[in-house]
Amino acid sequence: LRERNRNVISQDIVYNEIIIPFGQKSQLILSDGTKIWINAGTKLRFPNRFGSNIREIWLNGEAFFDVAKDASKPFYVHTNDLNIRALGTSFNVKAYDDEGIIETTLVTGKIRIEKNKSDGTNDKEVILEPNSKAIFIKNESVVANEKSLITQDIKRQVNKPLESRKIFVAEQVKIEPIVSWTEGRLVFEDESFENIAKQLERRYGIQIVIDNEGLKKSRYTGVLKKISVEQAMKALQLTTKFTYIIQDNVLTITTSKNR
Repeated sequence: LRERNRNVISQDIVYNEIIIPFGQKSQLILSDGTKIWINAGTKLRFPNRFGSNIREIWLNGEAFFDVAKDASKPFYVHTNDLNIRALGTSFNVKAYDDEGIIETTLVTGKIRIEKNKSDGTNDKEVILEPNSKAIFIKNESVVANEKSLITQDIKRQVNKPLESRKIFVAEQVKIEPIVSWTEGRLVFEDESFENIAKQLERRYGIQIVIDNEGLKKSRYTGVLKKISVEQAMKALQLTTKFTYIIQDNVLTITTSKNR
């Protein structure tokens, strides 16, 4: 965990930056009482105290927010592509720079999501109700280049053409698989093996290489609790046949010869 102070501005407001390395998580309570659970590989920028009219933080990575109620000061989470506005509510934001989509999932209350960059489109803001998720595609080329696990996953959740708009809303989603990381568990619901590997990389602070395209697209449902990476691999092997080796912090997965 690294923390550093940056950019002292007027009225003694100091902006702090927290960087959570792979293999770790952290918790934070802001000056207004807002609680934040911060996932591995995440950078969060926030002030030591808020001004009189607004509460703002900046996120690159994944975090769960339990926002303290203050009707006079809306709470904003800024990512590189979206602004998320809340008052008193709880929600999860997954916005890693190296992933092609941003996911915002509302647990309680209500939030408003809007793009923070003008790209010439007329997309309207999105209002989320509890147990719903907004999926934002950063750019169409990302989806096209990934052939497209992203496309398939979105289509499984939202029955709308991908070309219709860039923010898709999936209603009545299962909350537990999305926020289980805050309790040290990973819950997967028909998740692609490639997406699971990305989450395990952050959780264990390792690099995972999958040498088989078919294996990347295989899907898994189950729960991984507070276990070692070797135990996680053995749990996945119960339903997906593969072998693996770990060398120099790189875990290489290959298709089982017996399959």
